[in-house]
Amino acid sequence: MLQIHFLRDGSLPSGTEDEGIEPSRRLGVVVDEDHVLLESQSRLVKLVSAEARPILGVQSLDGHQGRKLPSELLELQDPERRPVREMREVSLHGSETLDYEGLSPVEKLDNLGKVDLPLSKVVDRPSRVVKPVLDIAAADIDQTVLPVKPPSAKLSKIHIVIVTNRRSGSSFLGQFFNQNPKIFYQFEPLKLTEWKRELYPERIRFLRRLVKCEFTRTPYLAEFYSREPLHRRNSKVMIDPPLCDFFRGSPKPLTDYTVMKCRRLETVPLMQACQRKQHQAIKLIRLYNISSLEAMAMGRDINLKIIHLVRDPRASHYSKSRIPSANVSLEIGASLDGAVSYLCKRIRHNLEFVRSRPAWLQGKYKLVRYEDIAQNPEQMAQEIYDFVGLGQLPSRVLRWIKINTKRAVKPSWELDIQYSLTKNASQVPEAWRHQVPLKVVLRMQKLCGETLRNLGYLKVRSIKELLDKGKSLVAKLPSSR
Repeated sequence: MLQIHFLRDGSLPSGTEDEGIEPSRRLGVVVDEDHVLLESQSRLVKLVSAEARPILGVQSLDGHQGRKLPSELLELQDPERRPVREMREVSLHGSETLDYEGLSPVEKLDNLGKVDLPLSKVVDRPSRVVKPVLDIAAADIDQTVLPVKPPSAKLSKIHIVIVTNRRSGSSFLGQFFNQNPKIFYQFEPLKLTEWKRELYPERIRFLRRLVKCEFTRTPYLAEFYSREPLHRRNSKVMIDPPLCDFFRGSPKPLTDYTVMKCRRLETVPLMQACQRKQHQAIKLIRLYNISSLEAMAMGRDINLKIIHLVRDPRASHYSKSRIPSANVSLEIGASLDGAVSYLCKRIRHNLEFVRSRPAWLQGKYKLVRYEDIAQNPEQMAQEIYDFVGLGQLPSRVLRWIKINTKRAVKPSWELDIQYSLTKNASQVPEAWRHQVPLKVVLRMQKLCGETLRNLGYLKVRSIKELLDKGKSLVAKLPSSR
């Protein structure tokens, strides 16, 4: 039986060389309460009280690329049906003791994975079927017994999350942060939770680790970015030295093909690059409920700012239809009804939650329309910076905006010219009006009437109104938001 002692921070101590395991900081990656992935050697280890037993031989991460780990080796069963161990008291460093059962839900989140192994004071017995701590819904937390303290005013690091839907202009908005040299920006990392569902059943837990740069606790993240050129090239840090030297020197076009010329990312250097930046920003289209961010927002070590980006649903659906692989229809029928209804329901659900004015969301949320950004990109960028607390727009961000809107500045490969918004940006949001048949527009308006009204988008009743270039369909955003 192989004996492995994991330190509080998830690393291995010295003295394990004889067992063929090279000690390094934060080598042990906690997968769940029963498994640890030794990332540097891709070896899966099962924790059994004070012992650790290897159950998977040394393999490369490539061996599991694109498919799940063997289910008999890593079984993350339905938490509703499997028994979990009760941890009454866990021994920490020295004489410090943590009463785990006495912790609040938020404190349990903060202390997850920070205990020493072997466990010296664990009551290891089957219990009644209960949900793991991290499955506690935000709505289940009783605010009368769990006072929520906002992040300290001295907390200088800002954690920005852009929540939006597909084809809503989020790639453009994300560049406001990606072009800032003080920000570590990530593009759609939640796609990894679809690729490795068995490792990431809890998206918020994964997201929390991302904003805290805890990449040794996010298996396959570096592999994911290395294999997904779209996601890597949209993160400037990942294509700049020291993570990539290919684009250094003479100008080169930034494409999926050229990005693959960068060397493969590794976990520790990627984590160090994240830690060196002052702030974090993440763009998400796979986070469906803003309410799910509550537990994360209440963490004392996270200064969360949520930007909720929306776009006219009629324009979003048209934009999707232009992508052949999306298989989106502009014909009247069930396909159109299903897609448009889902989009508007998702937007409406989040708006209703925000309008309920939950206390934890105050000062952390801003609703932004893509049309307003396209009409006044510099002004909106500054408003967004003011909201999140970043101050004055950096000159690099301003230059990028000018290049990618009205071509006011000569393009430069250094500024990552990769978007189609190089024409007059104010004309882009309503281009759909000249491409979508009136009968389809009327159908979408019937399905999305409430959402359009709540976001300040005007309906049309005739072909004349639809094609009238002198009439904008974007009104003032209702103040009741």
